[in-house]
Amino acid sequence: MIIWIAMATVAIVGCASDRARKSVSKVSEPDCVPSLRTEAPRLRVEEVIRIAKTFVQGQGYRLEELEEPQAYFGLGSHLLEWTVVFLPKVPTPDAHLLVWVSDQTGAARMAIPTGLEHDP
Repeated sequence: MIIWIAMATVAIVGCASDRARKSVSKVSEPDCVPSLRTEAPRLRVEEVIRIAKTFVQGQGYRLEELEEPQAYFGLGSHLLEWTVVFLPKVPTPDAHLLVWVSDQTGAARMAIPTGLEHDP
């Protein structure tokens, strides 16, 4: 059990470091979807990002002010969810949006945003 957890952690860290070296525009490519689960996700990265963008717009945020989001599957305690991270185009300390998308239903929810303006 401990070995499996260590291997999964190494896989996620390695995948995340690969992504950090790529440009933000390449984030939606499904070449490396970090996950603690052994089976493939039901939703594709492109679908998850589309759902998250629609949700964020519905909450009053302007996509043109945000970088292309990054999507990760099955991180932390959310093994059946995607985590989608939005960062502002203008670097702002601690500013980001987190959206979780259910892999089973496609339902989205958002963490309390930090440091970003929106139109209610």
